[in-house]
Amino acid sequence: YISTNQHTKNLENLENKKNLRDSSETRNREQSANIQRWRVTRTGLISGLLLESDSEFRGYPDLNQYCNDDAKVTVEISHIGLNFADLFAILGLYSATPTTPFIPGLEFSGKIIKIAQNENSMRNNPMKLGTFVFGVSFFGAYSSRITVPSSQLRQVPDYWTMAEAAAFPVQALTAFYALYLGRVTVENQFVFERNRKKSVLVHSGAGGVGLHAIRIAKYAGANVYCSVGSEFKKKWMIENGILDEECIFVRDDSTKTDENKTIENGLLKMLKDSVGYDCILDGNGGNVLSSSLTVLRKGGIVITYGFGGMMSACRDSISWIKLIWMYIRHLFQVRVDPMDLVTENRGIRGFNLIWMLNDIKQRDMLKEMLELALEFEQFRAPFVSEIIPFQNAHNALFKLQSGNSIGKIVLTV
Repeated sequence: YISTNQHTKNLENLENKKNLRDSSETRNREQSANIQRWRVTRTGLISGLLLESDSEFRGYPDLNQYCNDDAKVTVEISHIGLNFADLFAILGLYSATPTTPFIPGLEFSGKIIKIAQNENSMRNNPMKLGTFVFGVSFFGAYSSRITVPSSQLRQVPDYWTMAEAAAFPVQALTAFYALYLGRVTVENQFVFERNRKKSVLVHSGAGGVGLHAIRIAKYAGANVYCSVGSEFKKKWMIENGILDEECIFVRDDSTKTDENKTIENGLLKMLKDSVGYDCILDGNGGNVLSSSLTVLRKGGIVITYGFGGMMSACRDSISWIKLIWMYIRHLFQVRVDPMDLVTENRGIRGFNLIWMLNDIKQRDMLKEMLELALEFEQFRAPFVSEIIPFQNAHNALFKLQSGNSIGKIVLTV
């Protein structure tokens, strides 16, 4: 996967990566006197996202939560990772969306330009001025500058580009936590479970979360399978050595109820024992989620972390009639009877990473998970399919929304 990855092949060697990160990717921000940011004044329109420029760093409340050991670190941003949560927040479909006006964006990379220390943070903060870092924030990343707690930052590995660094934290954390909940990672397994390889199914395997999940699950020793939305994505995954052909299922994302049986048969056909999967990761919802529940083995669990399928009801704005219709179909397709869960000894679990990010008590766990994700992925850089100029954020979001992208789309400031 890494050796044949097209993004990696375009970079001649690790030294070129380091030189790129240390020079051209940050020089533009140092020369600019103005701070740029994308602002949401009212939700509901992607084109309503407005680009503004100020000579001073001001205006919007810092929504991040600080603990006593945190320094306030200001980062000059060079790259921003795009996520489906950004789209849902801009369109007003995200439960965690702040009050307008707000700056969207959850992850970034850049250079530290200011550190506001207190007595505790001076003992616990290893960050220095000029350090290249990547990090997460409770919104605010669609900007050329941001201030966050030091605990939400990590130094960029020398052999990563800044674009790769910005692409890593949110989706890697999502993948690792989902697999943790599914007891795929050793850290959350009983001893007897470690003697049997678990079967893991990752929906949307060619997406950002999917690629991380496949790599982490394989490192953990699981038998890994995935579904994708097109033959093109299946071909790309095979060519890049991510999974073998027999481990990839091209699903029909039609919302017709009679397609569920086709998906179920296709998913079970990949398994040698046809008993079912131990753990299934889904960020689509709808018929993909309902089919997942039926192909679980006894004792298995579905982890759901999003409803990306709902994006087909949205373009620049929301088609409310289509969205409501999709939601009604979702309610009928995904019917969970607790008595059936007890009888079949199956489970379903959901989570939203953003609420954990803004909870000081859980942030230490996320920090530890990020380190484990790096270890499980052997510090390999994520796949960045496209790097788009900051001023073209609208086009970048439309590309993400289309569902046709592979890996990660990143903005460069």
